[in-house]
Amino acid sequence: INGTNLGVQLSDIVSVTIGSHVCTPIEEEYRTGERIVCNIDTINSNTEDSNSISITVSTSSGNKIATSSEQFMFLLPSIESFFPTFGPRSGSTQVMITGNNLDIGNTEQTRVIMRESINRRKKRQNCPDTECNIMSINTTYITCYSGSAGSDDCLMIVAVEVNNNAFNSSSIFTYKPDPTFTDLDPEITIPAGGIKLTFTGSNFDVVQSPMITINDSRFNIATESCLVENNDSNLLVCTAPRITPLSAINDAIDTAIQYKVVVDGATGPDSSIDTFELVLQRDPTFSMVIDRELQENDIIRIQGTNIDSVEKSEIIVYIGDENCQVDSTSDTVVTCQPPSKDEGTFLVSVRVGNNLFFNETTDEWMVTFTGNRTTESSSAVSPPVAIIAGSVGGGVIIIAVVFFVVIAIVVVSARRQAKLKDKRYVTLMSQMESMELEMADQCKQAFAELQTDLGELVTEDALDSNQLPFHNFPTYATKVFFPSAGIHHPVLSEPRIPQGMSNEDMTTLLDEFRSMIFDKSFLISFVKTLEAQPRFSLQEKSTIASLIMVACLKDVSYATEILQALLGDLIRYSITQSRNHPKLLLRRTESVAEKLLTNWFCVTLYPYMLDHAGASLFVLFKAVKAQLEKGPIDVINGEARNSLSEEKLLRQSLDFKLLECEVDMQNSNELLGQRPVGLEPSNASVLNRDIQTIKLLDTDSISQTKEKILDFIYRNRPVSERPSISDVELQLCRGNVGIALRDQDSTSVKDGEWTMINTLGHYNIPEMADSAIEDPKKPTPRFKLVQRGTRPLSGPNFDVPGTIIASASVTSQTSLLAAAAQTFPTNNKLFHLVKPDIGEGEQKIATEVFLTRLLATKRILQPYVDDLFQAIFTVPRGKPLPKAIKVLFDFLDMQAANLGINDPEVLHTWKTNSLPLRFWVNLIKNPDFVFDINKSATVDACFTVIAQAYIDACSTSDVKYTKDTPSARLLYANEVKLYKNEVLQFYSQVQSLPHNSYEELQAYFQETLDPFFQEFEKHDGIHFYPDSAVLELYRYAVQYGDEISETLSEDRLTMLAAQFNSLRQKYDVNSSSM
Repeated sequence: INGTNLGVQLSDIVSVTIGSHVCTPIEEEYRTGERIVCNIDTINSNTEDSNSISITVSTSSGNKIATSSEQFMFLLPSIESFFPTFGPRSGSTQVMITGNNLDIGNTEQTRVIMRESINRRKKRQNCPDTECNIMSINTTYITCYSGSAGSDDCLMIVAVEVNNNAFNSSSIFTYKPDPTFTDLDPEITIPAGGIKLTFTGSNFDVVQSPMITINDSRFNIATESCLVENNDSNLLVCTAPRITPLSAINDAIDTAIQYKVVVDGATGPDSSIDTFELVLQRDPTFSMVIDRELQENDIIRIQGTNIDSVEKSEIIVYIGDENCQVDSTSDTVVTCQPPSKDEGTFLVSVRVGNNLFFNETTDEWMVTFTGNRTTESSSAVSPPVAIIAGSVGGGVIIIAVVFFVVIAIVVVSARRQAKLKDKRYVTLMSQMESMELEMADQCKQAFAELQTDLGELVTEDALDSNQLPFHNFPTYATKVFFPSAGIHHPVLSEPRIPQGMSNEDMTTLLDEFRSMIFDKSFLISFVKTLEAQPRFSLQEKSTIASLIMVACLKDVSYATEILQALLGDLIRYSITQSRNHPKLLLRRTESVAEKLLTNWFCVTLYPYMLDHAGASLFVLFKAVKAQLEKGPIDVINGEARNSLSEEKLLRQSLDFKLLECEVDMQNSNELLGQRPVGLEPSNASVLNRDIQTIKLLDTDSISQTKEKILDFIYRNRPVSERPSISDVELQLCRGNVGIALRDQDSTSVKDGEWTMINTLGHYNIPEMADSAIEDPKKPTPRFKLVQRGTRPLSGPNFDVPGTIIASASVTSQTSLLAAAAQTFPTNNKLFHLVKPDIGEGEQKIATEVFLTRLLATKRILQPYVDDLFQAIFTVPRGKPLPKAIKVLFDFLDMQAANLGINDPEVLHTWKTNSLPLRFWVNLIKNPDFVFDINKSATVDACFTVIAQAYIDACSTSDVKYTKDTPSARLLYANEVKLYKNEVLQFYSQVQSLPHNSYEELQAYFQETLDPFFQEFEKHDGIHFYPDSAVLELYRYAVQYGDEISETLSEDRLTMLAAQFNSLRQKYDVNSSSM
């Protein structure tokens, strides 16, 4: 209970009551005058009610009573159901509990207990209570992982304990025998993955989500799903994960790789024994069709290499879009029996598993069917007697002549192919340049229109950081530090006292271990020890780096020392002991040092991003989004008519119409629940006018229309502070009546099992707009957004949840689609702009056909792409370059000099891998890390293309453009040439800047970063707690205590080793109880 004048000492608190119930204050939680924490006494009632809180305080003038304006509610939790209802004896099954009021009371003390049902308990005592460890909890759901059971076939009641009161379910959770593994077939895999691995055993059906993971230290961690084959609990089929990085594959061929099959808490197969050994083979490749002219009943032979690396069943051959039945395979040839075909030429393609596909559109992959085989006369096929009787010498001469002729033909053919390839490249680039020039005037006009649409967003006044929806620092940093944990990471809350430890002991522990963390020698040895552990995963390395950064947030200078020490060790190891090329250094995040570098840039460049580069990134985001929305976007698959990405390009030719409609703005403030604050002046003026004009498309779904209207009304307001599309309903104004428009209703068009999502065209809005233009007396279509009620999204009238893809955050699309699948009837298939073709293989249409659309979108957006590039790769005029960039580049220069590396390309690549690839490209691909925005999959695809152009610009090698080069690279081929020079100039300018001393750097960090951290600590919202990071690091210290102590001793840090061992003995708390 927070308040004011709540006594001078705890004895001043005479009583705390909630209605008739007494709440007993806790002395150690009391804060003088401002906070009371109390325990509600036991209540013998099953009735829900609510009461005010009354506090009686003793003062010099007598007792004073304060009563809260808020009501405290007494509620009863209940369990409605849970899923699944069974799991393996070893536990770790994810259980979803559904109910009501599940998060009331002190959720830190809420527990889920599984205890044997009363009937079974009378018979035996070998099924003790077990706890289901809670992972997440809210009012209606609890997700937890089951504990292990005492024996098989335990029938358990699921109970939720809230404040020591148990609330039981009416259903039973059954523990079943663990799965067992007896065999694996095949015992090989390939780098591309995607092939089937079949395990034989028993009880596989008791596991909900089995997975296979590559956990070999030579490769990146990769995971794929498994499933029970044909409901046979004795067969588990897993998809082989893809093996990366490519640089490690050659040395690993023909060796067994380490993997793990996750079957909840049960034990998977041991990959180190022969029965379950998985050997890595080379990827099969296919180069050409051997027989390209076929007659009836002829077979097709396809040439390749390493074909025996996979089972015959993994190879599928297509003739056109029909299957060619594979008959036999060898290591170099596949034969198949083609389907019946009419005369004509068809493309042959080959698929291997899920991930390898060979479908070159060259002559070598074309087959021609010429009709029935003809039988030649015997005289034609019988060799003349004279030839048979010819001399041996003449035969030798003929063979020699034929041999040299064949050689000559091969050489000439190879030269022709090379010249033809060069000619195709020149022609392709010339065509692209010509197309861009032809579109120049049109694109200039489109760019001007886009500038007008963006309005005041692109003016200098509107680009102030206070006017843009930046995430605050903790939110932004959390997305970089702990991308998978979100806001639930322990460092975002005060440290929790470990079990069996007092608050005083924990404070002492944190003080002592913090002093050790801030001892450079100890921290370096600590990190070195953890990284040396064979089972220490890449995820754990990333976590350690992020915990160190949080612990050092108030001393970034010290974090810089640690970063340089770890990077120096990594560079020396890579140059002197690793077999990798020096240019591969820092390209991936495979060490604590590399992740710490990412985090360090995240912290040190944050002020620079706010004041300089962030505005250009946000304007580019708005420009891309606005340009995409000028054409149709399919809400089901995210494909758009205007796009930079071929993958998200709407390939069908659709007619669409631009509509000028009106928006009733009168209730815009009511949708927020209060008057909007923090909006730029233009928004405030918009909200003060009743009616505004907005441009929409007749192909827009209702949810897309709502999204556009919300963007129009609230513009740069953070999305978390404005209504979502699920909060509002779209109404078409008809006099004083509003007609609700929805994505799905009783008027929706159905085509067999398919249902089309409603659009503005479906509701005849284009006709209404045309009528208003022709006859001014007729009203222009006018829309209004109203607060949506609490009715569920189901039944005959509902919107598609989350607008499916077009406006949904990329990170939430999977859950939104899952929600949609649960809401819609199972026989109801949805489409928006184009109904998918059923039963036909996906045909990839040539990129050149749509190149004009990609080029048009690129040309329109190019000024914004250039602006962002200039913001990143130029030393800003009138503003100092962040010293963090200079510090790191100088450090890399020094390391190269010390190691005798004179190749300028190596040093250039190190700098590129450090700053552009590790920091800027990450933010360009994920602008939602920086801004409080919704990033759709369509926008994400466009930013991926832009990021690739920046990556190519930073490369020292020339990109080889051919007809097979992805369109994402072809689009920016000319710009990359110009960008390369600017990157070189930027690196040179940084190198020429004066060197920073340690004192200057320390003062710089204090002046630029400390004010940010202090300012954020004053505001509500999430915060970093360095002590929590120290406590999390101590958990690792406990887990690997012996190894750390041994490393300290080996490094001759005996005093630190003694201090560390003393701390472990004093606080002998194992990691599990912490």
